[in-house]
Amino acid sequence: MNVTENAMTRLKQFALRRQPSRLSFGRLHMLLGALVLAPLIGCAGLQAQAEPRVVDRVEIDRYLGTWFELRSIPNSFQRGCTYTSATYALNADSTLRVENTCVLRNEKGEVLESKRAIGQAWIENEGASKLTVSFARIFGRYVKMFGGDYWILELGPLNQDGLYSWVIVGSPGRDYGWILSRTKTLDVATMAELEARLQQQGYNPADFAWTMQD
Repeated sequence: MNVTENAMTRLKQFALRRQPSRLSFGRLHMLLGALVLAPLIGCAGLQAQAEPRVVDRVEIDRYLGTWFELRSIPNSFQRGCTYTSATYALNADSTLRVENTCVLRNEKGEVLESKRAIGQAWIENEGASKLTVSFARIFGRYVKMFGGDYWILELGPLNQDGLYSWVIVGSPGRDYGWILSRTKTLDVATMAELEARLQQQGYNPADFAWTMQD
């Protein structure tokens, strides 16, 4: 091979090295596809995590009084609680007084103590179905910024006293949830209806533990 042929061979090799490989183009297409699909996947995830729906309107007078907790998603601030109840009363400034009571038991079921917490609730929307509840006080005043969401998702029919008979309470992220009733028990058919409504709201009924009431 003479000098000219050697030079031409090196030039061809250099040109081949400069050409993009098919594998590089394949990887580029995969990357572009991922970039295009990522926003779509993100939107689908956001749709799947849509907030639960609240009822259109709550007549506060029919909501006041005592409720018994039948089932709830377990949480740290109610650990060990049985015979749990919540009582609501209207304050002069249109906020609500909240009084939660329960009987604490150990793992053996032995009674440890009775527990009571008093707080305040603020109505956050026109339909009175979104509330903020706080049990934190500073200088004798309840602090709203330390409160939690209390959303009224489903309401039962009126009982003989003209009060709502049951309610499903939840939160925007579905990390909290309660089934409350004016009575300490509900019949099987009603509970089945409530479980169906939980599913429609994006909850898993199996996440709701039973609360001892008798």
